[in-house]
Amino acid sequence: MTALSCSTPQVTSHIYTLRMELYQTSDDQARYAFEIILTACVLCMLAGQLFQVLRAVMLAPSRRNMRAFRVALSWVDLASNVLMVACAFLWWDFSQNHAKWVLNG
Repeated sequence: MTALSCSTPQVTSHIYTLRMELYQTSDDQARYAFEIILTACVLCMLAGQLFQVLRAVMLAPSRRNMRAFRVALSWVDLASNVLMVACAFLWWDFSQNHAKWVLNG
């Protein structure tokens, strides 16, 4: 009778839940470009929202004529845009101050 040999299984793949080395490959650099574009879109949405608020304030001299502020959807839209800006700020803070930058070459 021969003894059964037990071997340790070898792991051949890795699961990255959060890589701390940002923007290392060409795919990462493409993602970085899209992050810049997304941040610009978020800032444009916020600027548009603030422009609408300023226009409503300028066109309505009295408080009772400002119907836009009585609609709940306006407040939801404003809150959504503020949360998007907060998320963009948190991501850029993380990527610039806490994650490791690895340069190619």
